[in-house]
Amino acid sequence: MGLSSVVQWWEEWQLHILVLSSLGIQCYLAFFAGSRKSHIRPLYRFIIWLAYLGGHAVAIYALATLFNRQKKLQYKDRSHDLEVIWAPVLLIHLGGQINISAYNIEDNELWRRHILTAASQVTVAVYVFCKSWSHSSDKRLLDAAILLFILGVSKCFHKPMALKWASFNSLVSSFPPVPKTETTLREVELEEYVQAARHFVLCHEDPTQLDKDEQLTHLELLSETDKLFVDSAYAYKDHLTKLKSFWLLDKEANFKALKRHTKLIGIAKFFQCKGLFDQYVSSKPCYSCKGITNLVRDHVRDGWANYISDVESYWNFTDMRGQWTLKCNGCEETLRGSIEKPFDESILLWHVATDFCFHRKVTTSPNISSRCRDISNYMIHLLFANPEMLMPGTRRSLFTSAYNELEDILQGKDLSLLDEKELTKLIMDKVESKEGIIRESWVLAQELMQLGDEKMWEVIKGVWIEMLCFSAGRCRGYLHIKSLGSGGEYLTFVSLLMSHAGLETFVARHQRVELQLPKEARLHIVRIRAMKEEIIEAVKKRKERVDTAKERIEESARKEAAVASPEVEVVII
Repeated sequence: MGLSSVVQWWEEWQLHILVLSSLGIQCYLAFFAGSRKSHIRPLYRFIIWLAYLGGHAVAIYALATLFNRQKKLQYKDRSHDLEVIWAPVLLIHLGGQINISAYNIEDNELWRRHILTAASQVTVAVYVFCKSWSHSSDKRLLDAAILLFILGVSKCFHKPMALKWASFNSLVSSFPPVPKTETTLREVELEEYVQAARHFVLCHEDPTQLDKDEQLTHLELLSETDKLFVDSAYAYKDHLTKLKSFWLLDKEANFKALKRHTKLIGIAKFFQCKGLFDQYVSSKPCYSCKGITNLVRDHVRDGWANYISDVESYWNFTDMRGQWTLKCNGCEETLRGSIEKPFDESILLWHVATDFCFHRKVTTSPNISSRCRDISNYMIHLLFANPEMLMPGTRRSLFTSAYNELEDILQGKDLSLLDEKELTKLIMDKVESKEGIIRESWVLAQELMQLGDEKMWEVIKGVWIEMLCFSAGRCRGYLHIKSLGSGGEYLTFVSLLMSHAGLETFVARHQRVELQLPKEARLHIVRIRAMKEEIIEAVKKRKERVDTAKERIEESARKEAAVASPEVEVVII
């Protein structure tokens, strides 16, 4: 079989192969594209991405091949009548699948290109449709082709319009305008919100005390995804609604949703010096996100109950990255320096110190220590793999510097036969004579060990939870959305959890106004407004009672009149 035979065979069968390939790709996307929303293997994600891009290319190539075949036909052939169906079918394929209109957020901004592509391909399809339609064609086939063509054109243009509606500018413009209020009024509204939210938390510590229907109503509020990252454009009452939703969350249902969008990955072999690239490749998933989420919920609940009391403390709570924990445990003097460093440096410092503590002592709190290490591994994963989500301006080079320090400490040692625990002990034995971040981490670990096992892990747990919430509150909404294209980050879930708990969001933090009224004045105005609302409510209730009493008197009078004289109608003025 020579080359000419292969070319001839390809010329004869290429259109059939392309149409079937396009159909196969669309079927694959229809069944498996939705799995990209969860944490799957990189190879599977790559195949889905390849199918998403290849589906467009194959459909366009098939339409071009069909166009060239029709141009070469010198006369109408009944054997080509079926091709009248192929053009609209390929247009339907070009429209893609509804469960993967865009692979990531960047695709939404390319809607203009998709409109141009759709217009050109529809033009080609119209040409092919007209050329392949012969007067002797089956009328039923022609009717089916017309219906498919209408569907194909509609689907082909629906995709770019869907991308346009989901683009960043369209999403921002879809929100109602922010009402203009005076600065002092905004201060009072914020103070009023803080007081109402704190009162709600103190009065509803047990969600089971509330009616089941009310729980269901508030759970439905969690499906409102159109306000995720622009909360500052809404009144503080909306924040209070989210807080109530957070408190009424059914934990088990909450974690079922979490399983779909979680990427809590730990760098399990941080101390195995096999190369910086291996640190990323050898990362593995962690399945303790349910326990960590419980810790975040408890931290937020304790904050509302024991720390937040006014606007200043409301702002300070999300600005803390370990200060509250150290103060509550009496460690502020000895450990303050470790959290006053730049945030990325503090993350690396506490990560190494946590590993030292984890391998140095036999803990009596294995659950807490495992949770702390999981959070530590996840935060260092963000530092290396996704530094901008950890905090804007995060330096990934710190990870490289720490890695080089470890190489220097372990120089000349055979590490192939050592497990993680033995390797950590070897580092602890040799770190005393070195300088750098590893040495500082060892000093921090020694100070933590002096607290005792139980208190040590309580401090480590509190600091890591505060750092996790601190990072979640400083990640831009765009990065949260972008991460969904690769399965999502656990940090996004924490950010939404904090938002529904009524805490300050990223946008609101950057739109803070300088407080002009003193605390006493704000509280006084809040009390006056509360008294005013109570008076209005009391007047309404009194009016309702008066109306009810009047109706009862009228009804009683009618009954008495009916008994005395059925023909006389009593009218009370």
